[in-house]
Amino acid sequence: TALSLCMEYSIPIVVFDLSKKGNLNRIVSGEKVGTLVAEDLVTEE
Repeated sequence: TALSLCMEYSIPIVVFDLSKKGNLNRIVSGEKVGTLVAEDLVTEE
């Protein structure tokens, strides 16, 4: 799965509410939205 590949290759994942209007655009624009999950790091915004 995509999650397994991200874990195997230490690729960070952003978990966010896709149903909230504008969230995807905000993430692509570099705005901090949702929760970043990375190796040895979990941060909530």
